Amino acid sequence: MGMTQAARLIVLLLTATVDTGQVVFIKRRDPKRRFKDYEKALKKWCRVPVFHSIIFCENSAFDISSLRKWAASAPEARTRLRFVSFRGNDFPPHLGKGYGDIDTLKHAISLAGLDGETILMKVTGRYYVRNVNALCDQIRAHPECEVFGNMDSARRWADFIIFAAKVSFYEKYLFPLHSHINDSAGVYSEHVLADAIQAGMAAGIRWMPWTCPLRLSGVSGTFNEPYSGPRYPIARARIALARVRMWALARTYRLRRLLGLYRRPKNPADPARVR
Repeated sequence: MGMTQAARLIVLLLTATVDTGQVVFIKRRDPKRRFKDYEKALKKWCRVPVFHSIIFCENSAFDISSLRKWAASAPEARTRLRFVSFRGNDFPPHLGKGYGDIDTLKHAISLAGLDGETILMKVTGRYYVRNVNALCDQIRAHPECEVFGNMDSARRWADFIIFAAKVSFYEKYLFPLHSHINDSAGVYSEHVLADAIQAGMAAGIRWMPWTCPLRLSGVSGTFNEPYSGPRYPIARARIALARVRMWALARTYRLRRLLGLYRRPKNPADPARVR
């Protein structure tokens, strides 16, 4: 470990997909609305001084020149904010947004040249975490931990909207499981992240859940409703049904694991076997 609390660097990585194309399970598709979401959140993030640097990585090659122009003249962004834009949203749409999210992480880390000991906080870029300072305080107070984020009680589902880990964790444990993700088969990025954390813990790394409730603001891309919850009863019922469907898919994934019908590849480079 060897890194003092004061010296521990935290880099913020905001993942973005302005034009989602035909990727499944996305209700909020309008690129103009999504761009406004990202713009609003990014300007809030740049006012948070706690991060050593901020990376905004957009994977649909959408024109983000207006954001670059704003950043060039904004004192809070000019020296800390880096933009990465590439065409990485051309994978099979049925695999889902989580598949693209991990590809975005891989691309950003490969270009950023970050040290393996650096803590990288990944946040879905259309969200803002109002109590992020408390999360960073927790990270700095626990230099013995390599991964921070919430998991369910069975440790089979980990929150992918926001988590933080050493760069070496992403490279060694998360990225080799990239090919497992298949939203249409009920295998989500949340499952893969939980699997990666479990594998890391088995190898001796330390994981810690967030010690305070997350205070998120933003609009869900999956349900096209404010993250804090829909305002109207009909909308609440519609989202409840969609969440039941996603929960059922998640349970199917767990059952496949239990019955041995879902197998990890023997080699991380092999394609995932999802049946």
